[in-house]
Amino acid sequence: MIDTRFDDNEGPEMADADKWDKRELGADEKYVAVVSKEDEVRIDESLGLKPITIRLQASLIKDFETAARKQGLKYQTLMRQVLTKYIAELKSQDQISAKR
Repeated sequence: MIDTRFDDNEGPEMADADKWDKRELGADEKYVAVVSKEDEVRIDESLGLKPITIRLQASLIKDFETAARKQGLKYQTLMRQVLTKYIAELKSQDQISAKR
């Protein structure tokens, strides 16, 4: 069953994505397998994720790696959390539209 509990700034997709990132979902050995490209796409779509490529300063990535490690996260997860909170704040201040 999908966990539909989430705070005001996150949809149910983000709640599941956070569980995935924190290894609360899918980390059990019985689920370990290399997935097909089609399954990978379906997983990303079901979590509302879209892979991107971005160039950042090496020092910024290092800082994210350090901060994430202290929180028991991967740095990409921390980056997603930071970006999500930043956009939620902009939306709450009506600086950008909440509609997509």
